[in-house]
Amino acid sequence: MDKLEESDRREVVAKVYEKFSSVLRKSEIVNKLVEMGLRKSSVYRYMKLLERGKSLDRKPGSGPQAIKLNNQLKKRLIKMVEGKVFPGYRKIGKKLGCSHTYAKKLIEEAGIFVRNRQKCPKSSDRQKKEQKTALRKLRYLISGRAPILRTFLSFDRLKLFGRI
Repeated sequence: MDKLEESDRREVVAKVYEKFSSVLRKSEIVNKLVEMGLRKSSVYRYMKLLERGKSLDRKPGSGPQAIKLNNQLKKRLIKMVEGKVFPGYRKIGKKLGCSHTYAKKLIEEAGIFVRNRQKCPKSSDRQKKEQKTALRKLRYLISGRAPILRTFLSFDRLKLFGRI
């Protein structure tokens, strides 16, 4: 039964329900259809529609609208992706109004090169040593022990309080 199309499954449920609704209880009908290979939740959903008197036919235009790759969409994709750090397929899909997997497919079809964010390169031993000395100098200046900084601060205080 799982190999059947959606419309065929609906027809089977409709026929079985019409035939046995007056003879069997609802749960017994569901059990028969589950034994045939239909899902229980689908059977209950279809039976609910039939009880309300609604048809099981699919409405035209229902479902997500397809987005086709045309020149305008290709230009939008290029503008969003090329030459920039890649924002991610989910973000692009949200902007286009489609799923992230379909956004990935559209980008691949358009032949757009995706540039991912690069990791920061590791520091060499020489760079680490220079960073340590630079930090040491900065701490020395900030602590107020440096003669240049002390004179600057004292000059600045005198200026603030109107002594100069």
